[in-house]
Amino acid sequence: MESGKITLLLVSLFHLLNDANVFLLPAVFPLVIQEFSLSFFQTSLLVGCLTFTVTFLQIMIGYLSDFLSRKILLGLGLLIVSSASFLAAYSTNFTILLLSQVLLGIGGSFYHPIGYSLTVKKFLKSSKGKALGVQSSFGDLGILLMLTSTGSLVHFFNWRTPFILWGTLSLISSPLSLFMEEEKNLKIENQKLFSEKVFFSSFLILFFILGGIYRVIYTYIPTYLTFRGLNISLSDLLASLMTVIGLIGSLVSGYFSDKFGCLKILILNFVFTGFFSLFLTWLSNIPLLIILVLVIGWGVYGAYPAAYSLFAEFSNVEIAGFLYGIILSMGMLGGTVNILIAGLIADNFGLNQIFIYTGLTTLLTLPLFKLLKKPVRL
Repeated sequence: MESGKITLLLVSLFHLLNDANVFLLPAVFPLVIQEFSLSFFQTSLLVGCLTFTVTFLQIMIGYLSDFLSRKILLGLGLLIVSSASFLAAYSTNFTILLLSQVLLGIGGSFYHPIGYSLTVKKFLKSSKGKALGVQSSFGDLGILLMLTSTGSLVHFFNWRTPFILWGTLSLISSPLSLFMEEEKNLKIENQKLFSEKVFFSSFLILFFILGGIYRVIYTYIPTYLTFRGLNISLSDLLASLMTVIGLIGSLVSGYFSDKFGCLKILILNFVFTGFFSLFLTWLSNIPLLIILVLVIGWGVYGAYPAAYSLFAEFSNVEIAGFLYGIILSMGMLGGTVNILIAGLIADNFGLNQIFIYTGLTTLLTLPLFKLLKKPVRL
């Protein structure tokens, strides 16, 4: 197997494990809420402290990855993620669980700026969109495998067992980063980040909104389905099937980004997500609600490879880790702010109202795309 394919496979595997751990807690929220008697705001705080930590660390770690060994940093990050999952598994109160999410935020800060910059540098001259689509879809696959296994593990054991499983798999896999091949880091002096400040500023806003939409929808879909009368196993199964559709959407979006242009695919996914979020709150028919939950994953998950590929078209590849750290941190900040807003909305107006919020926010973002038509590579 070619070294590039091996590296892509390993980087994608790390994405699978990283996201399985990072997104595990919301899958068991109904049980955690019951055991610790949590409010919706407290559950949002658990997610918010993770995204808050990632927001401020990704930029620094992305910057360091442009000068240090990316494969060593990836292994270290997954090791910290593993430790966080073990801490969550043995938490006895809300405070310890909160600390586990802070630690998870530290470990989770490593993967995305490093992993995506490594892939961009490796595949910049050929099949960039496809490679980013594969890498992005493995994160979705990790969420899928986590969700499909969590229901059974919770049924036969308890909600702590999935944390032990994914923590162990991550611990065992972390040394595999040593087998990745990375491009040589270049010394950067007096580099100007972007020649179009409006473009970059617009992209920061875009990722703030995209990160918030993604985090809110993913976090509250299982809980929303449970409150609509489904049991937790079925809710997690449906959330996992939503992720399957999202996985396909990621692959297709990456492929068509190379073929038809990243911006067109990105706009399509935003329109798709916005309207389907609104429809989610209006349906009273459970079978139709289930169908809508399944297909909404296409728009939410499929937007990312198109966005990453568009950003790569105008960013300086020599400092890709730093630049991806900036936009991904903005996405995490969006996740932090929006998940807290969603928690307040759910506590005061009802759980279904948060999907009106995400739908309107998504659709109101569409005029922003007019500022993203003329990227300039440095």
